[in-house]
Amino acid sequence: MNDNIEKKYIYKLYLEIYPELVSSTYKSKQLSNYAIWSVLKAIDKHKKGEGKFKFNSVLFIITTTLNVSDKYAYEIFKKGVDLFWKKPNKDKDVYLISLEKVAINFPHEIAKTAPFKIRISDLWVHETPGELKTFLLSFVFGRYGQKKPISKSSLCDNLGCSKSTVKRQIKKSERLTIKNNLEYIKEFDHINFASIYLNKLKLLYPENKNLYKIIKQDNKFIIFKQLSNSYSLEDFSRLKLSKRPRALKQIDAEASIGFEKRKFYIGKNQKNNTEALAKVEDGQNFYVWKKITENSELPSSDLNPNNKTRTRLEAKFWLNKEINQEC
Repeated sequence: MNDNIEKKYIYKLYLEIYPELVSSTYKSKQLSNYAIWSVLKAIDKHKKGEGKFKFNSVLFIITTTLNVSDKYAYEIFKKGVDLFWKKPNKDKDVYLISLEKVAINFPHEIAKTAPFKIRISDLWVHETPGELKTFLLSFVFGRYGQKKPISKSSLCDNLGCSKSTVKRQIKKSERLTIKNNLEYIKEFDHINFASIYLNKLKLLYPENKNLYKIIKQDNKFIIFKQLSNSYSLEDFSRLKLSKRPRALKQIDAEASIGFEKRKFYIGKNQKNNTEALAKVEDGQNFYVWKKITENSELPSSDLNPNNKTRTRLEAKFWLNKEINQEC
């Protein structure tokens, strides 16, 4: 490279991933260029530059990040002109476009989420652009952390793709941790009473009849409803939600008009929310939720949630006490 930064030092640099921009750039078929731009911004911040790179250096970052040829790297560069960077000038200098303008070029359509903090080396381990795409999409899937359920229908809306594509990308992602969510309905002492109640539920809600099930636990027969899964990325740190860039905050108010109605609620019951769900138990591979209608019904374990969650790699997730995010 011609920017006085050796490749071995670039590996160690950190960059921030914004799930909102992953979603919006994927919809616009510019996800690869968003990854390139993120790497360049991290390098520029490290060298305290002015957003200026030599054209050959930009092509080097493209070929290294996407594992593509120089010819294909040039085609990718052209697609990002005036969206992520400017055309090279007569001195072969390329100027990056600011985060503020990128946010305007790709207005997000999902609610605010805490940014992820990863190393550039986490991007450069992928051998194909497809692998990199799957990796970046996992930040959209796991944007709520370890608890919040998120439906595949919502993910389809977030990414502008089919449900089969969402399922395939979730299955391909090696970074995602997936947990099932079960809503507690009612418990009985005898299987016959539980079966009768289960049949009534299936008649009342035929569209959801396959979601209800009976599980035996501690000599009780408990009826549960299957909720959407929770997804999390436990190998990466997260910044505080308050540290989110101002450029993204300015778009939130405008974008929130088009947000879908929430499908799930976590934590304290809000006014007029008669179907709030509170997590009451952690299973080995699932979470148990209970529907609440009054604040007094909120489990004591959820009244004082811990803001810091440590993973197996000691990464810190900064989560809000009350998660006010859209599905």
